[in-house]
Amino acid sequence: RVSPSACMRPTLATHAVPVAFLVPRASASTSPPSRSGGRIFNSARPSERRVFLNRTASRKDHQRRPMRPIAMATSSGIASGAHDGRALDKEPPIVSAEEFHRRAAANVHARAKDAHAAFYSSWTDCITTDPAAMVLPMDDHMAHRGHGVFDTAHLHNGHLHMLDRHIERFFKSMAAANIPPPLDESTAKSLILRVAAAGGLREGQLRFYASAGPGGFALDQAECVKSQFYCVAVKKRTNTNDATDSSKPRGVAVVTSSVPVKPPYFATVKSTNYLPNALVVADAKRRGAEYGIWLTSDGKHVAEGPSMNVGFVVRAAEEADDVSSDVFEKTEDEKTQTRAEKKPRLRFVTPPWDEALAGCTVARAVELVNEGRFERLGLYGPAVVEPVSVDAARNAVELMLIGSVINCVPVVSWDGDLVGEVKGAVGAVALAMRDAIEADFDENKKELTRVPYELFETRKEQ
Repeated sequence: RVSPSACMRPTLATHAVPVAFLVPRASASTSPPSRSGGRIFNSARPSERRVFLNRTASRKDHQRRPMRPIAMATSSGIASGAHDGRALDKEPPIVSAEEFHRRAAANVHARAKDAHAAFYSSWTDCITTDPAAMVLPMDDHMAHRGHGVFDTAHLHNGHLHMLDRHIERFFKSMAAANIPPPLDESTAKSLILRVAAAGGLREGQLRFYASAGPGGFALDQAECVKSQFYCVAVKKRTNTNDATDSSKPRGVAVVTSSVPVKPPYFATVKSTNYLPNALVVADAKRRGAEYGIWLTSDGKHVAEGPSMNVGFVVRAAEEADDVSSDVFEKTEDEKTQTRAEKKPRLRFVTPPWDEALAGCTVARAVELVNEGRFERLGLYGPAVVEPVSVDAARNAVELMLIGSVINCVPVVSWDGDLVGEVKGAVGAVALAMRDAIEADFDENKKELTRVPYELFETRKEQ
């Protein structure tokens, strides 16, 4: 701990000393870089040279520039623009653990009080229902390196929907992220159910995480003490968007995101590093839309949304008339009936999961199509998982977003242009898909896991 005046020393001025990078020695045939490309100095090691970035000031220029005071952060989170003494009055105190926890409890925000029902941490190996205690170690690599994975199971009417599928994907994500499983699948399922029961919610989500674990602030996970498991029960969100409210069906506007798409390896892992996803949402909001759509790296095909998959209803190619001998013997009425019976007229297409996350909800949507749930609307199986060009997507009969939080939301506008066969209209298949997914929460008994609330309700009664 140093005095405030020490923070104002000239050596800590905002002009950084040039940073050196070690790079392999260029071959004799390699032409030296121009002034704009960097200056090369001989290194003490013959196999390396040191490149100083020209973006930084030279030492001589650096010494000429007047020193500017460093902005001091106050306890309110607002930086002071100059050293005028005001920031010193807000210097945070050093407190005991008891006082820290008291302050943490006093600052629990309203959403946490209302929605965060229960939390388990393998670091403490206990469940708490106090939102102020729903914390993890700051040196957990999931916190400062994004080295963690997660998954989410939907809770409806006291049952978790497709829990086994989400746990299976959770463990696949751990393997891809090089995180040693902190527990086995059976134990993870048991703990998730116990957290759900302790929270007492009948509607909501169970969000569970695996991290490389605490141990320090380095990049190498070798310092981590042990990988960790966290789980939190969260109350169902109140609808703030009519598009996700089944009683007020409407479509949403999307834009082609200007945020670079994740490389396929990272796009297919459900990691906690959602900075690109968050920026996609921010970019869409700034441009007057609800969601952004990622294209594949070549810009030719549709990839996914920020936290959901995309689906399209397209017209199937017309089948050629049957030219077998018996067709020629049919009357005109029989031929007309035969053509009417030919199917499919419409088909459901979603982009492949080699450059997008394999969503559990969109996988169930594919199954619903294949079960014939939408034949009354002219949509027949089998559903197709294949690349969808941007042109085909924009000209689809219907467009929709599908995910575990939004279920299914129709898309009516893309980059400011109305889309769909009936431009700007909410499609019948999208609405039926939404209803079918919601109904699945009650009807798909083999995919429902009951929460054992009696584990804790009995204790409360006692």
